[in-house]
Parts: sequence; structure tokens; C-alpha cells
Amino acid sequence: MMNTTSANLKLSGLIFSRLMSGKVINQYEFSASGERIEDALFTEIFSNLDIYVQQYAMSNLELIAGDSFYYVRDADRNSKYSEATKKIQVLLLLIGRHITFSGSVFEKMTNPKGGITEEDLLAIPANEEFNEILERSEIFDIVKGVKLNLIDRGVMQQLGNGCYVLTPAGASFFDGLFT
Repeated sequence: MMNTTSANLKLSGLIFSRLMSGKVINQYEFSASGERIEDALFTEIFSNLDIYVQQYAMSNLELIAGDSFYYVRDADRNSKYSEATKKIQVLLLLIGRHITFSGSVFEKMTNPKGGITEEDLLAIPANEEFNEILERSEIFDIVKGVKLNLIDRGVMQQLGNGCYVLTPAGASFFDGLFT
């Protein structure tokens, strides 16, 4: 029998719910004012990593640990890129290219004092090349695509001022696109 004496069963249930809905658990999120708030679910996994790795392995899932985030994927998947992952990559790539082309720096995407505006997002499909990439990826509404694929999955967060910033997972995935 698995030793769960140090695991918090209430938090374990919340972790399961979040991971099974395709979301990432980040070390922190931002408050409406842009301050970092530690996520108790991340701390729970970090403190009991062996237990959680075993728990998900028993369900044929792989618990993936990033520098400051966790997510699960199907252990039998032939490709590490699901359709959701591909859409995340397309959106991050296009947002990054748009930010670069507009003369801004990467920190605009990660700093809660900056952030990506809705105007930034709406300018992306105005670029013919970017629009074609979005259409081929079956992302027909950029704002809705960002919400469904980035915000709802914990890759990006919308702040109280309406701007969007990458979470720790989003910043890591973004870095992975360019390394």
C-alpha cells in the first residue's frame, strides 16, 4: 500500500482535478495587483513528489516536473506533442514574434507590470503570415484561442488590469521553443 501519511488528501483531490482537466500547476500565480502568490498545490506536490509520481504512474500517466510547475501526460503517447500542446506552441510562438516585431522585449510577456494587451493579441491575425498559421492550427479567434489554450490551462494569466502574462510554465514552454 502506498504511504500517504505525509500527503494532504484534500489537496491531493484538488491536484487531481486540476491535472485531469489539462491544467498546469504553477509554483505561483499573480494577484490582481501583480504580486506573486504561492500555490499550495505546487508545494504539496513538491513536498511529496515520490508519492505523486507513483500515484499518476499507476494510472499510466507521467507527472512532468518543470522548474516551477507540474503537469501530467499520457505515458504511452508516441509523441510528446498533443494537439493541445501544438496549439500552445503556435500561440506562444506567434505572440513572441509579434512582441519582437513590435519592438518590445520578452519581459513584456512575463512582468506583471507589463503584459500583453488585447490590442497586441488582435494585431497578430492582421499579419497575413500569422493569420495563415492560426487558421491552419484551427485557431480562428485569437482572444478565444489564448483563453482556451493558454489561460484555462495555466500557461498564461490575465491580470486585474486586463493584460496577459506568462506563468512559470508559460515562460518555460516559451524558452523551450527557442532552445
